[in-house]
Amino acid sequence: MTRLLRSVIVRALACISILAQAACAESPAEAPSLLEKLSGERKLLFVGQDFNTIAEYENSGLFPTPPGVVSYTNIYRLNGVWETDNYGSGDVNASMTHERWSESAYMFGLALMETEAYKGAVADIAKGKFDENIIKFAEFVRDMEVPVFVRIGYEFDGPWYGYSPDTLKAAYRHIVEKVRPIAPNFLSVWHSVAFRNDNPDGTVYSADLHPKWMDWYPGDEYVDWTGITWFNPRYEPIAQQFIELTRKLGKPCMIAESAPMGFDLEDGTMGAIVPQGDIKAGDVLEHLSADEIWNRWHKRTLDFMEKNKDVVHSICYINTHWDVQPMWSPDTETGNYQGLYWGDSRIESNPRIAQLWNAEVSSDRWLQLESADWSKWLRD
Repeated sequence: MTRLLRSVIVRALACISILAQAACAESPAEAPSLLEKLSGERKLLFVGQDFNTIAEYENSGLFPTPPGVVSYTNIYRLNGVWETDNYGSGDVNASMTHERWSESAYMFGLALMETEAYKGAVADIAKGKFDENIIKFAEFVRDMEVPVFVRIGYEFDGPWYGYSPDTLKAAYRHIVEKVRPIAPNFLSVWHSVAFRNDNPDGTVYSADLHPKWMDWYPGDEYVDWTGITWFNPRYEPIAQQFIELTRKLGKPCMIAESAPMGFDLEDGTMGAIVPQGDIKAGDVLEHLSADEIWNRWHKRTLDFMEKNKDVVHSICYINTHWDVQPMWSPDTETGNYQGLYWGDSRIESNPRIAQLWNAEVSSDRWLQLESADWSKWLRD
């Protein structure tokens, strides 16, 4: 064997070894889990949940550019993806939102409720009836070229959506199976409302909910993240149960929807969320200082995240003046709220709360857009 031939063979074997090592390093079986990858990482803030309220947050000039933004659509018609849609809760247009915040991570609330289509539509998702839309959605997600978190059938256990565990799980799995091969930047989120009606004596429901939640679980291979809704810290015991389940599952969790429900940040008030005897929803119960509001909701929320920092890595804050949006505002004739009283959660509407918020989200505890390394937030 000549020296030249030996040299060629040695180099070839070295290359093969390097390639083999790289392949092993990228093997899904040996790749670190998302939870491991995010250990020690800064928290990711999303701001939502319609185009104008996100823009008003940024245009205030009081806060860093949001590293994550949010909008909604449904799989049946893909409303609000390429064109502006408005259900009475602000304009949603994913194309326009992503164009404005093109470097920010993205979150979709992907609705599956049958009121958007017809009875039996959820079951038809798993049968392939909406595959054309799923593929269009996947291609849109892929082309965004940032991490895209998709809350499939969000608030799955909220009775107002009318889902059933078996059909929703099948639909969730089918969507993941179709989207993942097309969009490597896609992250599925299994999002619980983390709420139960109070016990008859008025105490917060505290029985073990893990078995009930697991009835809805699509499976480890289909869930990248979990998520919870957090509007009223009174229900922290239920949220904590879900966090404990998430910890057992080895998944990262996000607070996928949050806002200080019932507070009006601009007026400095706390209103009745629901009617209480002679008190109507929206009636002022207390006048509060900015620091009192901050301590009751914002600080308590941040403390919950800190307590569970090994699992909770992200939050979406809904920065909205709910009372001026038709979906949430009182009836123009009676003045009564058709549902719940939400208030005004715009951070920029209260100078002191804005100051406290900016000090928090500008700190090194939070991911800043200019230094974001999105590879750490992705599966592979």
